[in-house]
Amino acid sequence: ISNAVTTIGGLSGATSSNHQLRIDGDTTVTFTNSGDYSWNGLITDADSGAANSAKFNVVMDASATGRQTITLTGGYINDITLNGGEFVLASANATTGTLHLNGGYFGAADSTTVINSAQWNSGGLLFDMNALENNYKISIAREFSKIGDGQIEINFDGLDGADYIGYTFDLISAGSLADFNTGDADADFTAVNLTNALAKFAWNDKTLSVTFEQIPEPATIAALFGAAALFFAIRRKRA
Repeated sequence: ISNAVTTIGGLSGATSSNHQLRIDGDTTVTFTNSGDYSWNGLITDADSGAANSAKFNVVMDASATGRQTITLTGGYINDITLNGGEFVLASANATTGTLHLNGGYFGAADSTTVINSAQWNSGGLLFDMNALENNYKISIAREFSKIGDGQIEINFDGLDGADYIGYTFDLISAGSLADFNTGDADADFTAVNLTNALAKFAWNDKTLSVTFEQIPEPATIAALFGAAALFFAIRRKRA
């Protein structure tokens, strides 16, 4: 691929083969996945063979509804921009630029993946059962900044949290944080696609963790609301 801006439906290649993307000059590939694709291989410079002299950028289009998984056996991705869909990456020191989260979800497919820096505007991060049980934490070497309003969605991909009540998992680590409420992580993060459990988020220095908690029984919730109503009734009567 030479100095190109290319749009493709998805990139696939059997994991038993070591595929190669040879790029000549800065190149951007936009994925429009309507289904799930998986590719395994390396990125090299077409002229020199150097792993990162030419910049390879990835964009997930806003129209994407599927997942693109890339396992890098060599080379780097520069910027990753997610506007939709899901992008899952596996590779140590995988990026040289910034992960821009503008929609969709980003996930890591192994325990060595390192993102250079990340900026969140909307969308979120993907942690399925495999990622949690194998400690596939999203590691950000430099700054993780929250530039959008609202909460970052942590997508648990349909996880049945009943099997994990009381367990704590590390999700994200960063070299530095910008514009996060480190005293109340639940103000910045919310769980989606999680069943039979509540997710409690917390920062420990610059590492985000989640603890799965029991959902209160309906009777307990009713008792809490009743106690609150009684409290306010007494206050009004005294006033």
